[in-house]
Amino acid sequence: PLWPIQLRQTHAHKEGGDLRWSVMTKKFVGDNNILKKLKCVEVEWKAKEKGGPLLPIEKEGTDFEVEADLVLLAMGFLGPEKNKIFKDMEISFDQKGNVKSDEKNMTNVPGVFVAGDITLGQSLVVKAIADGKRAARGIMMYLGKS
Repeated sequence: PLWPIQLRQTHAHKEGGDLRWSVMTKKFVGDNNILKKLKCVEVEWKAKEKGGPLLPIEKEGTDFEVEADLVLLAMGFLGPEKNKIFKDMEISFDQKGNVKSDEKNMTNVPGVFVAGDITLGQSLVVKAIADGKRAARGIMMYLGKS
């Protein structure tokens, strides 16, 4: 049967973080390539006039900052579209157009790791999970915590 539309918490939600919904990160802030905080704003989701996907519209006066020293972007399969993030960071791509990474899943930019479809291409979820575990090991090694 269909579940009613309501907020449900699972074990993943109970790990101790603060949950905030309808928030958009506008900027990563740091010094000397070391992340310090995120600049964020609350958004409302509104439909386009002619249909299509909902768009995030910023709510005035809701800007806030969050202290951070690590950001993990879990985006799923996006293309692999060469978007502004990759261009700004000068991330390299392989011959298939996927994000290029080494055996530890680090890109050509030190400290930037990738996993799953963005590096493998669209594939089975079990492959993405295994790749995510490999990336986690690479991140731990990078941080000096083997």
